[in-house]
Amino acid sequence: MFVEKDFVKFLDNNSNILVDAPHSQPPEREFYTDEIAEKVATENGFNCIVSKISRTEADLNRSINYNLPYQQEARTEYIEVIKKLYENRKHKDKPYLHLTVHGMRDGYGADIEIGTVFDRVCSPQVRKQFVKAFRESLISEGLNPIIKVNNRYRFYGHPSLSELKIDDNYNIIQIEFSKNLRQTYRGEIINALTKTLKLI
Repeated sequence: MFVEKDFVKFLDNNSNILVDAPHSQPPEREFYTDEIAEKVATENGFNCIVSKISRTEADLNRSINYNLPYQQEARTEYIEVIKKLYENRKHKDKPYLHLTVHGMRDGYGADIEIGTVFDRVCSPQVRKQFVKAFRESLISEGLNPIIKVNNRYRFYGHPSLSELKIDDNYNIIQIEFSKNLRQTYRGEIINALTKTLKLI
């Protein structure tokens, strides 16, 4: 059951996997990212955070000093929840993965972009394991999208993700899905992420 706070709602399943959707509220909502994050988390016992505030009022994917009306309060609450979920994880000797789900427009030359801020917020081992398993899982769902990883010209992961990295065991991957994939193939995306995250 989700716990409701002022700016986010979260699910604590004592998991080593966190799936979040920081841009899920209108206006400027990244459509279906909340549905993807919630279904992957609730159906598999993962942790989850979903924003309750529009990115026009507070952007959870930006630093605390970003110039928006509720940025400081919202970002602070978000970080506090992230730390709480990490502290409550069941397997403290295993890597922890924070997968942050985003949406991008069509026409960027890729269907999916995966960013780890050039491996500053995720170990290369975890990143390679995730990308390999995710490609295979997508193919098993009948999809073969164009995937770019750490594309320096587009979505390589926002630098503010570095502020969320608690220690070397904490790994963050930002994943961007095209509008077409989110609209037309949500079920396949959810299934592919489920298969992938169970292997991490």
